[in-house]
Amino acid sequence: AFATTKTLVLIYPNPSSSLININYQGKDVSDLQVLVVDLLGKQVLKATGQTSLDVSNLKNGLYTILVNGNDIQDRVKFIKN
Repeated sequence: AFATTKTLVLIYPNPSSSLININYQGKDVSDLQVLVVDLLGKQVLKATGQTSLDVSNLKNGLYTILVNGNDIQDRVKFIKN
């Protein structure tokens, strides 16, 4: 059987209008891939190894942040306002 370890990724502030911070619970983030997708599933932002993202250029609305890499695989919703 294949098991994945899910690590809680924290995003703050949420909602945000400019910058969001990503807390990986002390995990190494150097090769983590961070994708931001809109409600239609379109990728609107991509970063690697980031602990903060500038979301000021995104339109207001609901987005999902997908985090993948190492032993972390998580998705978190956030609101851009």
